Amino acid sequence: MKNLPIKLIGLAFQAMMLLCIISCGDDDDTPPAPTFAAPQISVTSPADGVEVELGQTLDVSLSVSAEAGLSSVSADNQSIQTYGGTETSDAVTYQISPTTVGTFTVDFMVVDAQDSSASTTFSYVAVEPPVPPFIISDLGGAMISSEVIEVESWDMRTTITFANSSDLSSTQMAIQFVADNGEAMAGVANPASGETNQVMQIIPHAQNWGAHYVYGMIKLGETIPVAELQELPQLEFNATVDFDDDGTPDASTASVADGFTRVIQIDAYYDDTIVDSVSMNAIKQLPAIYGLDLSKGYQVDLILAKDDPHGTVGTGEIQGMYSAYSAWITEANTWQTLTFEVASEGQSQFLDDGDGPNPEESRNPATISEVDVVTLVPAFSQTVYTYDTDNQIRNAIDGDYNHLYFRNLRIVNADN
Repeated sequence: MKNLPIKLIGLAFQAMMLLCIISCGDDDDTPPAPTFAAPQISVTSPADGVEVELGQTLDVSLSVSAEAGLSSVSADNQSIQTYGGTETSDAVTYQISPTTVGTFTVDFMVVDAQDSSASTTFSYVAVEPPVPPFIISDLGGAMISSEVIEVESWDMRTTITFANSSDLSSTQMAIQFVADNGEAMAGVANPASGETNQVMQIIPHAQNWGAHYVYGMIKLGETIPVAELQELPQLEFNATVDFDDDGTPDASTASVADGFTRVIQIDAYYDDTIVDSVSMNAIKQLPAIYGLDLSKGYQVDLILAKDDPHGTVGTGEIQGMYSAYSAWITEANTWQTLTFEVASEGQSQFLDDGDGPNPEESRNPATISEVDVVTLVPAFSQTVYTYDTDNQIRNAIDGDYNHLYFRNLRIVNADN
């Protein structure tokens, strides 16, 4: 009996140890705090580095997610969306409206309910809006009237007045042609679609090919704005040509100066199915001569001029010029856009280079504020007889009366 208290004390100690062990075991079984994945943010559209014009709005689409629950989304530290902590994903749109030109970045950030964050950077380029085309004439209106003026037996002029769509104020324009070597019509059917009153047509008459100018003088009725003409390729004279090999330069040749931002374009269609011998492929086999390089395709020159004296019969068509360019139709029986950004070699002899030795006819140049005529010079209108010494080109082209079609004469931004 004397040992009973000692046994009781031992049992009590064991009980206490057991309770301690049980209690400690309970502490070890407490579940840990939950762990959430980091939030995520990405730009789904548009592509990084996209261009946006001044005055336009760019929508940037974001995708955000957070296992812990979304708290906020910001752009450059400015909140653009907040949440209550229960949403785990969202699509956010952020709008950018640039006011200055340049390359810019936006830093986007998402924060979750546990204050974890993720970010991404988006860049864009703000650019000036493109200058819209300046429509000189769509050349698509129906013919209103036609007048034939017989100057000489070899020179009959036909003036055609036609309805017109233009950024000029003129609702009607006139086209003047030399009638003995060619003819023209306004408002003819589109050769590709058959739609009526769509385009202007020029039909050469092959007699005396190359012996006389067969110009299509588009008389605008008013001047083209100087602001438009100033942005076009300007000509500079940097070489001379000796036509008769007498050691004395006969004319200056021109090239296009750097720095232009606008160009003249026209849509052209060459139908080579009428005379098989003058197919586009046959034309390209011919050698280049001064003023005419058919190896590139069917050449079309474009002249900016002043109606008086350019529209005067006789030698007027080689006077009153301001500038002249060349372009080439490279494929037949389909519409092609001609861009006039090459100085016309053949027409530059009639331009005033400011320091000779161009011919006497260049003494009546137009200034930039006087341009009220755009003249189209098809390949068959070039005066090749002076330079085609063996008549190779004349013999090859003789009989050409394939049809030419034109539409949409305009000034557009240069792609340079």
